[in-house]
Amino acid sequence: MLEFAKKEYEHFLYLDFSRVSSRIKELFREELADLDQFFMELEAATRVHLPLEGGLIIFDEVQLFPKAREAIRHLVADGRHQFIENGRENRVALAARMKRPRLNDKVSQVAEH
Repeated sequence: MLEFAKKEYEHFLYLDFSRVSSRIKELFREELADLDQFFMELEAATRVHLPLEGGLIIFDEVQLFPKAREAIRHLVADGRHQFIENGRENRVALAARMKRPRLNDKVSQVAEH
């Protein structure tokens, strides 16, 4: 998953819920009503900048923190970033139900029209 993120995204955040801080867990419990505030505080807590759009957030071992799994639906609907969910019982990554095309794919799609 990390290799995919490094290769396909300029900005990404990896959250391993077997190791995240209590502050990050608190964000998922307390800040989801205001997603602007949530993303701002998530950036501060992780020291990873995510642009307003087009980033990737990877949720690993998400089954260990059900509140994060519940949040995915709302975060995807917000549309700012794409998400990958991974856990022991689900080793197939789900990337917000979309595959992000590579730059070369975009060029060939444009050339076909």
